[in-house]
Amino acid sequence: MIDIAALVENQQALTEKYQNTRFHKSSRSQGDSNCVTVGVADDGRVAVRDTKLGPNSPTLEFTASEWAAFKEGVLRGEF
Repeated sequence: MIDIAALVENQQALTEKYQNTRFHKSSRSQGDSNCVTVGVADDGRVAVRDTKLGPNSPTLEFTASEWAAFKEGVLRGEF
């Protein structure tokens, strides 16, 4: 069973962790909404979020090695 309270608590913690992080969107993205942005924390972890809710958007967090593997997969056409 999914623990909704734990998910909410985790998202609040991630929002706080990345509040001072500068997020970047793809240069291929058009417009100011419906974009995915990426930010890097001081500890090297990578955060990915949708821009629909601004800084309160749900955040996915990856280690630097996980993010590197994802980018390599994209370049190889795995996705």
